[in-house]
Amino acid sequence: MRVALFVGLIFSIPSILHAQDWRDKLRADLVVERDDKMVIEKYAIERVDLPGSAPVELQVKYYMETARDGAISRDNFIDLSAHYGATTLQAILAEDHDVSAAAFLAAYDSENLDAPTGTPDLEISIVITGDGVEIEIRNTSSNEVSRISETWVPPNPVLLAAEEGDAAAQYAAGLMYADGDGVAEDVVQAYMWYNLSAAQGNAAARGGKDMIQARMTREQIAEAQRLSSEWIETHPF
Repeated sequence: MRVALFVGLIFSIPSILHAQDWRDKLRADLVVERDDKMVIEKYAIERVDLPGSAPVELQVKYYMETARDGAISRDNFIDLSAHYGATTLQAILAEDHDVSAAAFLAAYDSENLDAPTGTPDLEISIVITGDGVEIEIRNTSSNEVSRISETWVPPNPVLLAAEEGDAAAQYAAGLMYADGDGVAEDVVQAYMWYNLSAAQGNAAARGGKDMIQARMTREQIAEAQRLSSEWIETHPF
């Protein structure tokens, strides 16, 4: 398993492994206080078995920490650990598979361990601060280590509401991406959000989709339609 290649994917793809499932597993009683820090330490067997590909099975050690009296509350620590743990794992397992989110989810399975069996294949360390997150991934067989960090960006309330499935917010997100208003201009994202809003009956979004489509290539339209389908598959509201 190559660490250097998949680490760049971590912040570039949406999490399709349900972070809520992870949060349920990272119960508050898994958070321990150690040297003025809140710490979560867990082990799991992570598997993906896609048709036409060799099954992948990895034993993974997860270590998450944040300052006990810092800017991150206990609940936020659990939520953020779940999000970044799931997203990092997804990037690792999806590295060599070009499949839809739904197909990947159907092929994924996880088994929590009370203790490691021998040496884990991967060790994932996630340090969360008030300024951002630092992730270190170590392949124990090769001792290859990759690191990545992200500084917090204040969440955009329109995009948050759009992700929650609000049709008006999805239309507004389409406008934002179409005009580059507060985000980088992106016709594919604009089409996707217009398309999702229009699917819920928003007439203005249908007009926006027609207008943005005139600025797009066939390939961009196909990609936007694919992203729309994947969003619907992974957001069963």
